[in-house]
Amino acid sequence: MMLLNKYYCVGLLLARRTLKQLEMDAEYEGNVEATGEDYTVEPAETRRPFRALLDVGIVKTTTGNRVFGVLKVQPEEADL
Repeated sequence: MMLLNKYYCVGLLLARRTLKQLEMDAEYEGNVEATGEDYTVEPAETRRPFRALLDVGIVKTTTGNRVFGVLKVQPEEADL
């Protein structure tokens, strides 16, 4: 669980920095209140959210693999 938290934080940091660099941080501010409910980001009228691909190389992509910890932040940050 400790490693998953590290990867989650890296993903969150990358998402926020990318949004700031592309000047989309004001449009997609993310989930500001932790309620425990699912959070979805709808596309803004000016710019659509983008997608990112994770190249896992030769890592087996099994359910719960920690390689997906970085992408777990995706639903909370601007639909990466």
